[in-house]
Amino acid sequence: MRRTTTSSQLIGRGAELAAIRAGYDRARDEQNVTVLISGEAGIGKSRLVEAVVGELPGDPLVLVGGCLELATAGVPYAAFTTMLRRLIRQLGREPGEAVLGRGLTEWLAGPSGDAADASPEFLELESATERSRLLREFVALVARLTEERPTVLVVEDLHWSDDASRDLFVHLARSLLGPGLLLIGTIRTGELGLEHPVRQLLGELRRRSEVVALDLEPLNRAEVVEQLAAVTGRPVDPWFAAVVHRRSGGNPLFVESLSGATDLGTTTLRGLLLGRIARLAVEPRQLLATIAVGGAHVTDSLLPLVSDLSGEALSTALRTLVEYRQIVVAEDGYQLRHDLIREAVYTDLLPAERRQLHRRYAEALTELPAVALPDRLAELALHWAAAGVPKEALTAAWEASRQLHRRTAYGEELRHLETVLDHWSSVPGAAALIGAERVDVLERAVAAAVAGGPPGRGLAHAEEALASLDAVAQPERRATVLCLQARLLNRTDAGGHEAIREALGLFGPGRNDDVRRLVLISAIQVGATTEAFGEFGAYCDELADLAGRAGDSLGLAWSHAGRIRLAMIAAEVERAEDDYLAGIRHARAAGDEQTELTIHQWWSGALMSDDQIEAALPIAQLAYAQAERTGLRRSRGPLLALVVAVCQFQVGRWTEAADLLDELLTDEIPPLFDAAVRGLRAWIAVGRGELALAQDLLEVSGKVGTRSRSAARYLVFAELARLELQLALGDPEAADQCVERLLEVRDHWVPADVYQVVLDGLRVQTARQAAAPRNQAIGAQIRARRTTLLALVDRLGEPSAGHRPYLLTIRAEAGPATVADWDAAAEAWRNNGIRYHLARVLVSGAKSALTNSNRAGAVARLNQARTIAEELGVGPLLTIIDELAGRAGLGAGEEPEPPGAHGLTAREREVLRVLARGLTNRQIAAELYLSPNTVGAHVSRIFAKLMVNSRAEATALAHRDGLA
Repeated sequence: MRRTTTSSQLIGRGAELAAIRAGYDRARDEQNVTVLISGEAGIGKSRLVEAVVGELPGDPLVLVGGCLELATAGVPYAAFTTMLRRLIRQLGREPGEAVLGRGLTEWLAGPSGDAADASPEFLELESATERSRLLREFVALVARLTEERPTVLVVEDLHWSDDASRDLFVHLARSLLGPGLLLIGTIRTGELGLEHPVRQLLGELRRRSEVVALDLEPLNRAEVVEQLAAVTGRPVDPWFAAVVHRRSGGNPLFVESLSGATDLGTTTLRGLLLGRIARLAVEPRQLLATIAVGGAHVTDSLLPLVSDLSGEALSTALRTLVEYRQIVVAEDGYQLRHDLIREAVYTDLLPAERRQLHRRYAEALTELPAVALPDRLAELALHWAAAGVPKEALTAAWEASRQLHRRTAYGEELRHLETVLDHWSSVPGAAALIGAERVDVLERAVAAAVAGGPPGRGLAHAEEALASLDAVAQPERRATVLCLQARLLNRTDAGGHEAIREALGLFGPGRNDDVRRLVLISAIQVGATTEAFGEFGAYCDELADLAGRAGDSLGLAWSHAGRIRLAMIAAEVERAEDDYLAGIRHARAAGDEQTELTIHQWWSGALMSDDQIEAALPIAQLAYAQAERTGLRRSRGPLLALVVAVCQFQVGRWTEAADLLDELLTDEIPPLFDAAVRGLRAWIAVGRGELALAQDLLEVSGKVGTRSRSAARYLVFAELARLELQLALGDPEAADQCVERLLEVRDHWVPADVYQVVLDGLRVQTARQAAAPRNQAIGAQIRARRTTLLALVDRLGEPSAGHRPYLLTIRAEAGPATVADWDAAAEAWRNNGIRYHLARVLVSGAKSALTNSNRAGAVARLNQARTIAEELGVGPLLTIIDELAGRAGLGAGEEPEPPGAHGLTAREREVLRVLARGLTNRQIAAELYLSPNTVGAHVSRIFAKLMVNSRAEATALAHRDGLA
């Protein structure tokens, strides 16, 4: 057996060290920098961080925290609470708490009193404000620290981060401009499935200029030789080094473990790690198992309470583990040197051994004064659950959930509430133990899901809660859960209307105005998503009256917000500007940033729907930045970003729009919003010719559309993108099926949808006609479809200024149109600044000019269209432009093209290609913008050069020689 040692040298990471140091220099002098270090387990992420932060110049403040894996559930904000406590220890309690400020100091200590006892509807309303306040205070703290000295924050094991920690990390990466901060995150890529939120986070952050992404690669053979020499302290046998390199795959931890192995053929990494541990004496080995059950870090105060050892025996065992490099000494305790060691030791324990050790931890934590701290409560609940003690697991999870709500860790709050529900049937008298009935727990779980959890889980809890809440005996609680259920359904597929109607029925006018106001707010929120409520205006008026009499600023804000949506539906956006200003004023008076952002979103969306892009874009951009800054990116960001992206798309900033949509798709956003984002992104992909990407995006987007007719309003983008995709694939009949599906949900459209669908629908009919010019049945269908589409526009009456370009284009598309008609439409699009539509109309105008033998006019229009298409990067449109120019003979230079096969000129080859499709001379003339007489002359010359006597012979020869 070879003797295994370890080395603190960092081998083969010179480039990565230099990149982090350069990032630190840039962070000190220019702007804050985020470094993401990713790689497989054992690749050396932590060692790289340890090596680099110890050598940074300028005496930086370095705070390190790690995310925890305990029973697969993260401890909320674990990394950041560790940082804050280390900061207090470094500065001293009083100076440290002064730097933190009162808000963060109280947050770190945990809430007091009955802060978590408010009813669910108030918990839900408070949640966004609490999260926003926390993130602002943390950002302010970091800003204060960086004013004094450079600061390095290291968050290890982001792959285990909970939702709250992940949001805070992203918020710091996005919101702090600096300079002064270097933010480092380490991620184990082997832990990330395709849909893992951290994998998506990686993809989004990597695109930012201030982010340095380092993917640690395995060591090469020379580096393995160098590491083995450093580990063993002597030259290495080349054969042994080659075998170690092959078996380890260049993983430094595996190399280190193999350095002492004698059997290199069959040993696994887990076996090697356990083999080393087996050579320890009994007491250190048992102590290592105890530490492994405790998680990533065990404090000095806790370890004696859970270990069988004490005094000198405990100290001796700890020293052995440190010297044997199984554990490392932290500031206030110990942690295993690597997660793989902890995993190997933990999984090697028998189930009964694991349960016994988890119980020891739970009992010890109960005795510690620190048990009142939120992270300790969460840890306690996890240990009791792993110990298989349902009574204590239930009570600890309940207390943890209450604390976690006040810490804005809503995802973790929901998980602990679900632990309570899971253990409920196993614990007699559960209600008496926690002072709450099962339905109370369910209500809180639904509210937590609305605040920051998955809609599906919240809906399941809502169904169970409603089954227990009688409409007669408990109308207020039932109405509350119905409103929360409606919000979740609305995010999923634009549903929730029936739930709102029932809640309104429980509290009709005059019965408990306070509850009625809350229900009306929910009615406006849910109704606005699909514009489906005929009573929408009445709700706004009633809410304004009730809120005005009660002095309720929040209710007044929502009444004005609802009127913005009404104005958009009626295509009378100008009338709602006063409502926008009043709504913002009342939302600020109520101190509700989420409502303020919603009003910004609705107003910018209304302007966008009226094609007032220049007015809409800055409002949406500022509001989106505010959502980022205040920590409301998850709740309000998706729809604000969608408005920004649509505006960017319309004005031709396609790259910016695509980047923003890709960023959105990395977040866990509700299914309905996700479908809308995918639809617009697919539309851009089709325009760029990225058809495979568009198909993938639309496949996911379509899963929402099949569940709810009401979701149609949010899926217009997706269906229109699907329509464009089918046209690009050369299947106009499939594109017409998209038109049919869109028409089935026309009742949910706003005017902007009508104009866009009608315009694209008419283009589909033109493509159908071109594909089957002699098919009388299809011709009849086309005429009927055109009549249906044009009737929709006629019912709208006089368009707004923003919609006028659509109407002019629709009239030209419906035909017959002159060059002047197309030019009028082009001028309208030019004035609106919507460049993609402008380019398409210019192409249509060029076709019309060619029909009238105006070749110079066609060239001018095509050149303008080509410039726009090149700037937008829309390859398919460029292809259409080039093909049109080629068919019309506009693309040739001054030098005549040399004859091709059989002596045919380029124009004759083009005529032959069309002739081979079976078209008559008149049809060829229409397609190539020639006169029938000219086509006849070309056909005669073609017959002569090919030495054929009929169209059939010419067609056969063209196919044989590849000319067709």
